Amino acid sequence: MSIEYITPSKIAFQPNSLGEVYVRVNNNAQNDEYLFVDYEVSGAKYRDFWHIGPNQGRTFTLYIQAPPKEGIYDVKISASNKWNSISGTFEIIVAPVEFNFVVDIEPDYISVDAGETVNLNLGIANVGTKPDVYGIIVPEDVKIDANIVEIPGSNITHISVQVVSSETDPIGGRVVEMKICSLTDLEDLKCKTTSATIVLTKAEFLQSLVAIASDEIFTYSDSAVFSLAITNLGIQNKTYLIEVESDENATIIPNPETFTIEPGATQKVDISVIGKEKGLQEIRY
Repeated sequence: MSIEYITPSKIAFQPNSLGEVYVRVNNNAQNDEYLFVDYEVSGAKYRDFWHIGPNQGRTFTLYIQAPPKEGIYDVKISASNKWNSISGTFEIIVAPVEFNFVVDIEPDYISVDAGETVNLNLGIANVGTKPDVYGIIVPEDVKIDANIVEIPGSNITHISVQVVSSETDPIGGRVVEMKICSLTDLEDLKCKTTSATIVLTKAEFLQSLVAIASDEIFTYSDSAVFSLAITNLGIQNKTYLIEVESDENATIIPNPETFTIEPGATQKVDISVIGKEKGLQEIRY
């Protein structure tokens, strides 16, 4: 488990204003992780609780109350449970700033069926002292409530975004990127990006199974080996168990019997068959 990034790593606040910092955490384990999260800003202590599923990454939002005094403040985040502990830092600059903003998209990872409409929530926070106008650029097939929004100083606006998933979306997921620009100074545009990954449900654990059969015909006390090639075409690790069915006239041994395949990798499995009596054997796996 690890912190992938904290964004922004430096953020400007107005004195006593409320802002947001986003923390991306990856859980590479096969089990759920539940974490108590502690952070402190100029003596003000905060506690949160995070849950991350197995082999997943999640982005969490920290709501920060800026101190009343101007200055630079280092903030440390500590997330821990009985077995794991992670930490990270970011910097708060408290000073009157006329124009500044942060953006976020929720959820940033979602699994859906083909043809399903995905509803995303785009957040734009104006952390400056003055009103600002923002332009939002999205892919052509993405629907959005508004492409231009005006937000007063020290305010947050949430915008609905809709994306329809498709059978043609890539196996690794489609990344929908949005670009948000402050239009205050058209000669020197200040832009920020945020994105969400949309994965087809069937692609998360999609697999390819190819059987390569021995061309031998075996009789009493003879043996043969059948080979299987299993490829994980999904985006997550998957554990497989080989089960075989036959009558009592043969002994069947898969090797290996159970295994885990990483995304994009292929595992070969040998099925050894030892005949006990003459006759045609049907094997199912």
